[in-house]
Amino acid sequence: MSKLRHILPILLVLLCLKPSKAQQLAQYSQYLDNYYLVNSAATNLQNNVQVNLGFRHFWTDFAGSPKTIYLSAYAPLTKPDASQYMQSAMRLTDDLDTSRLKSTIASLSNHVTGLIVTQDDIGLFRKTTSHFTYSFHMPLTKDINISVSPKLGWVHLSLNDDLRVLEDNDQPFQNFINNHQQRGMLDLGFGLWLYSDDFFFGYSMEQLTKNSAFEAEDVDGIEFQPHHFILAGYRYRLSPYLNIVPNLMIRHVKGVPASIDYSLRAEYGRNLWASVSYRRGNSLVMLLGIAISSQMSFSYSFDHSTNINQLNRVNAHEISLRMNVLQNLHK
Repeated sequence: MSKLRHILPILLVLLCLKPSKAQQLAQYSQYLDNYYLVNSAATNLQNNVQVNLGFRHFWTDFAGSPKTIYLSAYAPLTKPDASQYMQSAMRLTDDLDTSRLKSTIASLSNHVTGLIVTQDDIGLFRKTTSHFTYSFHMPLTKDINISVSPKLGWVHLSLNDDLRVLEDNDQPFQNFINNHQQRGMLDLGFGLWLYSDDFFFGYSMEQLTKNSAFEAEDVDGIEFQPHHFILAGYRYRLSPYLNIVPNLMIRHVKGVPASIDYSLRAEYGRNLWASVSYRRGNSLVMLLGIAISSQMSFSYSFDHSTNINQLNRVNAHEISLRMNVLQNLHK
């Protein structure tokens, strides 16, 4: 019985993760405003530094409910050609100079470096990640571009000190906490992004290193599985100011059913946008975004659970602030 009491807090942590391996990675609804969060190759090309700050809060009615904070930023290493400028992971114009394309692809290629930092608090469990990314954009044809991106990072896992609430002078459990309270691991990922001014298709892989943590003699640890993401979207131009963009995202982890998001995004110029998403068997997501200025925009999303099981009903709020800083980065 004593051993069970020792392991119980760890099990509570694992139970937050084990029912769905998809919970090993932060889940976002704001990826519809920042595809870079789920695919490191989806970096918009503009002559500035693009910064995105976000906060996501689950189960807001409960104390100690899961929270995610994230920061992403990236910038081109050289000045992009104006015909290659992007927004929402698609080109803004189809005026690509075909004579230049035929003469040299190198002159229209772009290199982008970036950083993604996230912190997930899931009850007694905390996961902090830092990833550096590099993406290479190049034209394939007059209408189609491709971007490829490796991703290298570090993952830090920890168990909070609040675990130490059991018996005084419990040396075996104290030793377990000392040995397994935190763990650092190397992490790898990869992204591929195919796009034009009317469509995009992306594939990315996360957690390729398949690390494990919190293993002990009497407790199964957490084995981190590779995650696969497929994204696709097409822009329908209804008028010079109004666009409709249907989106699809498939998220797959070995051993669990695929998660599928069906989304419809409406864009009014570059100043106002809204989307509605259905996460199959899970939730309905509504998002609204507005450009405060040419350098700053704000978006808010709400996940309303559609799960009939009360224990699995998870509502969430998420906000993000996007800033374009250091305008005219390259002269």
